[in-house]
Amino acid sequence: MGYETSETKLECGCVRYRRTHDFFMDDGEVWYNQCNHHYFANMTKEEYQVYYEKNKDRLNANRRQRYQENIETERARMKEYREKNYEKVREREREKEQSETYKVNKQKYMLEYRKRPDRKQIDNERATIKISCGCGGRYTEKHKAKHSRTKKHINWVQEEQKKENEIL
Repeated sequence: MGYETSETKLECGCVRYRRTHDFFMDDGEVWYNQCNHHYFANMTKEEYQVYYEKNKDRLNANRRQRYQENIETERARMKEYREKNYEKVREREREKEQSETYKVNKQKYMLEYRKRPDRKQIDNERATIKISCGCGGRYTEKHKAKHSRTKKHINWVQEEQKKENEIL
């Protein structure tokens, strides 16, 4: 399974800037084609929807796996997109926050949460539970993001990746 993000000259003479994908045929066999835009160029929108519905689970599983394998490059690509399209992203966020469904869902969630008689107890329990990390650090659930950015944790993750690569 390939993964390309830079400009690549393909055998058919096309220039690609996007990543490649896996395609599944009717018998379940993986059909992989670097120049997949030719495959989809001949499909109608309805045919593509049928294809997607038949293979949705496998396509999503592959997408998640590819993301996990290339998490750093994916995050860098997303960050670059957000920086280049800052206004567009902010506008989308504003539209989402101003939409009625967002407001209604948020209000429903908050009302349900406030009605819970044990909400204070749940909040206190979550704040007091300490989690031990493989790097040797300890953190509470609400400080997990902060912990994952520490030098100690980052170094540990890098060492684990090196060990994993040595095994392979």
